[in-house]
Amino acid sequence: MASVDNGTPGIARAPRWYEREVQGRPIPGRPLRLLILHWDRHPTAREVYRRHIVERGHHVDWFEQRPGDRISVQCSREGNLRTFYFDFPELDGQGTSTLRILRNRTLKLRGFVTKWLHVFRVSRSSSPDYVQARDNTTEAFIAWSVARITRRRFAYQIDYWHPEASLYSAGLRGAVSARTRWRAAWHRSLRDWLLARADVAFVISDAMRDHYVERGLEPARLHVFPVGTTQDFEVAFSRRDRIRRDLGAGDAPVVAYLGSLDPLRRPRQVFDVLAGVVRRRPDVRLMLLSREMENARSLVTEYGLEANVLSLADLPHAEIAKHLPAADVGIFPLAEDDPYGIIRVASPLKIVEYMSCGVVPVSSANPEVREIVALSGAGVVSTDDTRSFVDACVSLLEDPARLRAMARRGRDFVSEFKSCRALADLVLRAYQAHEHSD
Repeated sequence: MASVDNGTPGIARAPRWYEREVQGRPIPGRPLRLLILHWDRHPTAREVYRRHIVERGHHVDWFEQRPGDRISVQCSREGNLRTFYFDFPELDGQGTSTLRILRNRTLKLRGFVTKWLHVFRVSRSSSPDYVQARDNTTEAFIAWSVARITRRRFAYQIDYWHPEASLYSAGLRGAVSARTRWRAAWHRSLRDWLLARADVAFVISDAMRDHYVERGLEPARLHVFPVGTTQDFEVAFSRRDRIRRDLGAGDAPVVAYLGSLDPLRRPRQVFDVLAGVVRRRPDVRLMLLSREMENARSLVTEYGLEANVLSLADLPHAEIAKHLPAADVGIFPLAEDDPYGIIRVASPLKIVEYMSCGVVPVSSANPEVREIVALSGAGVVSTDDTRSFVDACVSLLEDPARLRAMARRGRDFVSEFKSCRALADLVLRAYQAHEHSD
């Protein structure tokens, strides 16, 4: 088996990004005011800002979009947290192509202007220390322009290379159209242009930071803000025995796959691995927690795995922690042949969610996964072929003492360095580093 496996006991060492961000930097001594434009349901930033940073006495104005019958803005307040909901109707799917495009573009323009004006008014009245956006280039343009006009600092958080991912996914489905290439090039150029103008830039990993440093961005403005686990995952392992009993796992070993089954995740490799483990260990039960349930059920039937399935569910993120601790090993194949570097710069959320729940990960390599496994002593980084994945899973399942030790070390590592609680302190230190800059 060709793999990297750190099974040595001992105290976990801090990741490189954690040492750099924390060393010698105090947490701000005064309450900060932050204005955040957030556009999806990704859990890390939501938990960091809406819970932990607010609980530390800082003020957060949080903007997010939701479906609505008409364009409008609603506001709710809870302590130091104000949430502004931008209600936006569904785009028109009726009529001729030209009329539909005109109606949709008019609707988008009205939505953009409404949102810009509201962000501007809030920024002017509340005088935030930072106006910040995450990933989405339209939101980031609003944040940058409002910050410059109201003389606030602009912060930009990059979690994922969405333009590159759109090209990769399109290529997996067939020929990439000129329109897809143009849109990806435009959004990538705008993203990098805005990132170069950010007073504070948060990137998802050391690999992404290195990428932008090599392209001339000032290292002092680049801060690593990786993914982390929410409190639901931190306490999940304490319910393991009850969860296994409720699911009917008995004493059987359980192998899990958590995540998408879209083409970028190579679903057939996932099922090749699961089927290979079942052939070697017919007593293994399988847990599949995925957003693509129709695809998952079809592949379970095709591979003849129905009798081994313990749980097959599409769950809201908050519910995953009520199932995942039943597993012993979690697999996470990654597209190492990704031509755009998306996987290389990623900070895989599923790995730390596995570890937080006491599930030992077996993963393809990316720089952050390699670092986590090496520093924590928890998990296996496998080569990309199916046989190596299967060998790694079976080896862990046949050594329960080693499996338990890795599970404990993984939970300790995530709690100390990758919990949202720990990341909130790290982010506040990053803001503090720019407190007295021009």
